[in-house]
Amino acid sequence: MLSGRLPWESDSSDDEALLLFSLNNNNKQKRKWVHEVNMERKKFEYFRMGMKQFDQLLSIIKKDIEKKELNLRESITAEERLAVCLRFLATGNSFRSLAFNYRMGRSTISNIVEEVCEALWKNLQPIVMPDPNEEIWRASEKVFKEKWNFPHCVAAIDGKHVRVKAPAHKGSEFFNYKKYHSVVLLALVDGNKMLLGNMEELVMQVCIVTALLENV
Repeated sequence: MLSGRLPWESDSSDDEALLLFSLNNNNKQKRKWVHEVNMERKKFEYFRMGMKQFDQLLSIIKKDIEKKELNLRESITAEERLAVCLRFLATGNSFRSLAFNYRMGRSTISNIVEEVCEALWKNLQPIVMPDPNEEIWRASEKVFKEKWNFPHCVAAIDGKHVRVKAPAHKGSEFFNYKKYHSVVLLALVDGNKMLLGNMEELVMQVCIVTALLENV
């Protein structure tokens, strides 16, 4: 549970220092030391999205990430849980660093990231990345033909080496030809550069990266 001020309300010199807002929508009047335009910019930089998008995302997954209140202590709110996960996805900070910033245990951060990522995939995948069907493939082929002058192509595929700390007792399993340890993320995109398909393998690889980052 958080106590005191949240990381975006800190007076430190970190990147959270100027993020002067609260997810709890406190209605008390406060003195504003930063112009509202700059405040909104800081919110976007913190989560890589504006608060309108944050609230929309929260409304979609809230039922899957909120916890019941306990008699001994208050549970971590859905807003805080989403904030922790988005900060991790936006920056790639280690769980240890996030634990200090949010004043939570390292294992708590790890569990929150895993649970929120699962909720994001469960709720957003049918909306933004549905299973390809004939209609989707034909639409993608049309874009490649008309926009890129590349007929008979339905998707472009490419991979990305994501650098990771060498896992223990894995030998050369994650060692690549570029002479460092990595996992490979493979993706399909349509003619508009949008991801295609239910990429379960991609999600599994992201989970591997998350587990490895926990040991950094």
